[in-house]
Amino acid sequence: MGHLFWTFNLGFIILLARPKLAITVPISIRCQFLTNEFYYGLINQSLYL
Repeated sequence: MGHLFWTFNLGFIILLARPKLAITVPISIRCQFLTNEFYYGLINQSLYL
């Protein structure tokens, strides 16, 4: 929860400072994280099946 809180605050600060950077960077990081989670989930599922 704390991690999410700090990422949100950091994103908000960057958003105030540089709008364009704030939009592109967090989205790409989040997409990367989600795809990693997705692939790890697939690997785990295939191991358990």
